[in-house]
Amino acid sequence: MSALATTDVTARFRLAYDVAIRRCDVCERCGKAPASKALRIKDPIEGAFDAPSNLLAVCDACYSSARGRSPCRA
Repeated sequence: MSALATTDVTARFRLAYDVAIRRCDVCERCGKAPASKALRIKDPIEGAFDAPSNLLAVCDACYSSARGRSPCRA
């Protein structure tokens, strides 16, 4: 992938991330903690893109839980 294409993908994700985080002050998964990360509903391999409609604003615990890193404590 060229440097220009990488920059374009990064810029699109950044824009979608900003929209998702602005959409909610609290986690869209547990509804308790402040949202601090964006989580893809469908991964790009499944044909989804970094559109705001494909992202959830989530807290750190829910993000880690969804990625299989630790159990969600919410």
